[in-house]
Amino acid sequence: MMLAIERAAWSEEAAGFLAPAMRHEPGVTVATLAGMVECGSGELFAVLAAGQMVGAYVLRVDRMENGKEGVIVAAGGRLPGYRLLRSILPVIEANQMHGCNTIRIHTARPGIAREMRRAGYVVREIVLAKGLEYGRQ
Repeated sequence: MMLAIERAAWSEEAAGFLAPAMRHEPGVTVATLAGMVECGSGELFAVLAAGQMVGAYVLRVDRMENGKEGVIVAAGGRLPGYRLLRSILPVIEANQMHGCNTIRIHTARPGIAREMRRAGYVVREIVLAKGLEYGRQ
């Protein structure tokens, strides 16, 4: 099956694909992603199969001391019988991260981490978080 990737404007359809990626990150919500895309600090891409959206992802570029680092901020999609990550990741690396020295992704999903390691990514850090009831006022 041929997939197409297109830059897209924010939509509820894209939000539906991205919401599961945000469920482990209470400080960053789908509304945060929408704001990033709408103000231009992030770019939304739609993944299409036969003209229908089957996934979406948001990219940004961080300027670091030693150059640019591309960030896959959030991604999600579903196409039964097809591994979208394996198809889309090479496109992101080759065509969408021009001028970047590195690419970074954060995930709470072990399966995604395994797929990324298979694609040559390494664990740079481990981040743990805990919500505190008394800190909310």
